[in-house]
Amino acid sequence: MMKLLLLNFFLLVPLAFSSTLNGTYKTKCLPFGVGGEMSMLSQVVLKDLILESSHKVYSDKSCQHLAAMFDYQGQINYSGAIEKGPLDHKVGRAFLMLFDPETIKNLNKSSGCKGREFVAGKPVIANNLSKCFPLWVPKAGSFAFDMFERKGSTFSFGAFPLIWVSKEDNRPALHNRLIYNKD
Repeated sequence: MMKLLLLNFFLLVPLAFSSTLNGTYKTKCLPFGVGGEMSMLSQVVLKDLILESSHKVYSDKSCQHLAAMFDYQGQINYSGAIEKGPLDHKVGRAFLMLFDPETIKNLNKSSGCKGREFVAGKPVIANNLSKCFPLWVPKAGSFAFDMFERKGSTFSFGAFPLIWVSKEDNRPALHNRLIYNKD
C-alpha cells in the first residue's frame, strides 16, 4: 500500500505543480525583423506537462499579411516554481509553413537549402533546417533549456521561441523579449 501511495505522489505532484502555469498565453502584434518592417504574433499553451506554441510572422507591420507560421510541441520539465525559475523542454514536433512567395523563392535558391523545395502552405519539419533557415530548432528528443517568469496574468521566457539553448550551462537570463498575456 505504501508503494502505491508513493507512486501516486510522484506521479501527481508534478502535474499539480504544472497546473499553476496551465493556460493559453498570447502576445500582442509585435515588430519583428530587421528595422521592425515585419510583425509577429505568438501563442503558447501550457497544459500539465505539455508546451504547445504557434508563432506567426507577417510581411507587414500590422499583423495582416501572413508570411510564415511555426508550430511546436514539447514536454516541459519544470521545478514547480510559481513565479519564476527554470523551464526546460524535451523537443517534440516542430513544423514551419511559408506563405510569402518572395521568401519561398529566396530559400529555394539558397545554397544551404539544396535538395529541399519549399511550397506555399506545405508544412516542413523544422528540426533539421539549421543551415537553411535563420530559426534553429534542436532535433526532436533533445532538450532546450530556458527560464520563465509569471507576473499576474503575464508570462515570459528567457529565450524561447527566438533562441533555442541546447546546453544547460548556457541557460538564458530572463530578458522578457516577448510578454504573453493570459487569454
